[in-house]
Amino acid sequence: MRVRTIATAALMLACACTPARKKVTGDIVRSIHFDGNGRFFSGHNDYQLQGAMSQGDSSFGIATFPLNYIAKPVTLDRDVLQVDSFRLETWYAENGWFDARFLGWEVHQIRKQRPERAGMVRILGHVEPGIPSTIRNFTINGADSATHRVFASTIKRTGSVQEGGQFSMLLTDTTKESLLTMFSNNGFPYATVDIDVVAYP
Repeated sequence: MRVRTIATAALMLACACTPARKKVTGDIVRSIHFDGNGRFFSGHNDYQLQGAMSQGDSSFGIATFPLNYIAKPVTLDRDVLQVDSFRLETWYAENGWFDARFLGWEVHQIRKQRPERAGMVRILGHVEPGIPSTIRNFTINGADSATHRVFASTIKRTGSVQEGGQFSMLLTDTTKESLLTMFSNNGFPYATVDIDVVAYP
């Protein structure tokens, strides 16, 4: 009885919906992966690199019946993919890999496009991240009074940026905001903080 119910529901779904490959024209992106980057806890896994891109991939089940009737297709835009090459190098630089290079894309055709159906592709990006840059030293200038020096010492000890750690523009900005908040919460609402980053090849 349960199998019959599931089969009936699937049949009703198929009759009411349109498969993903008939919803769009061009090539549907089934998946995006990378070669040369790190694994899940590396700081530059596939998921993190995809987050830096404008070209997306399709939702789960895009090629599996009956999920392909409800999965959202995303089509390939080669112009956007080309610009994503620069976006990825920028992302790497902002996260401490100053020497990272993007080496190119491979677009593998899984299913050919037909007059009545979109094609389907897998995308593989090749990266060469190089060695990540670490923070040689972290100084806070302008903390002249004893109170200011306490604020600076606290941020240096507990803040996101730590000497010896990997450089990150996001963590640098977070440290700036933490310092501003500390000044503001302790009677210095007009304090300003400017960040300078000096890179040593």
